Amino acid sequence: MAKTNFNLQSVIRDYFNFSKDQRRAFKMLLVVLIILVIAPKLYQYLFLAKLEKADPIIIEASKKLIAKQDDKSFDDKYTPKDFANYSQKEYHNSAENNAILFAFNPNTATAADWQKLGLKSKTIATIQNYLSKGGKFRKPEDLLKIYGLPQNTAEKLMPYVRLENNSNAPVEFENKIKNNDAGYAKKNENNSTPNYKQIDISTADTTAFIALPGIGSKLAARIVNYRTKLGGFYSINQLGETFGLPDSTFQMLKNRLTVSNTALTKISINTATAQQIKHPYLTWNIANAIVAYRNQHGAFATVADLKKIMIIDEATYLKIEPYLSIE
Repeated sequence: MAKTNFNLQSVIRDYFNFSKDQRRAFKMLLVVLIILVIAPKLYQYLFLAKLEKADPIIIEASKKLIAKQDDKSFDDKYTPKDFANYSQKEYHNSAENNAILFAFNPNTATAADWQKLGLKSKTIATIQNYLSKGGKFRKPEDLLKIYGLPQNTAEKLMPYVRLENNSNAPVEFENKIKNNDAGYAKKNENNSTPNYKQIDISTADTTAFIALPGIGSKLAARIVNYRTKLGGFYSINQLGETFGLPDSTFQMLKNRLTVSNTALTKISINTATAQQIKHPYLTWNIANAIVAYRNQHGAFATVADLKKIMIIDEATYLKIEPYLSIE
């Protein structure tokens, strides 16, 4: 029987000897693994570097989210995974989320006004072209007819539309008040000023609002819900911001409304989390910017220090200031 020679080195060499195709496949696999390891960090670095040029305050908050720092100033629901899913496209389309809502006349608003309201340049051009050809907005609902303006955006803007002429609406509404409103009293001897019970919008419930002409149960519920979200009304004009309330109706009701000095719900900008700072007048980005600025510079000495944050303009500050405190 012939003796078989066993050579360990030869066995090992044969076992680890790869063909040309196998070596090529191994190299490709190695490259893929390296890409999978470094791609997330590279993406974060490039994405954050790009955003940092746009807004260093927001990026400061974003870095903290990604780094998983133990910062109680941020709500636990926000994680690095949430930010990683926040694509560049969503960031650059966030102009609408950062829109400043204010009363405006669509027939006279400038391109800058529309831009502040969150509209894209193409949509603004469509509106200006419509007006230049003799078009005119006669009621807030006409915004829904603008090509390229999303319905939800138009609906957000409608409560802020202020038209100088609502030809038939005021007369029709006035007649409804005179004919159907039980609270509409006779005019005084000078036949000038109507006498009726005023509604305090700070404390009125849905029943009180329903008693007003032009206000149904759903609209009354929206008013009360919006008041709760705001933290109370400090101005009669705030009721006009209620979604679905026609401006013609609001204008006719204004002299029947009053606002008391009921205490507003305050938000402490020195202790509140970003989620707690979130308010109808503030976007998520602004809320995070406030917390990031506080973490970087220390507690706010006054509410007016918010003006130092570059993404908070004067209009936004004036609207939100009554709801803020430093305590």
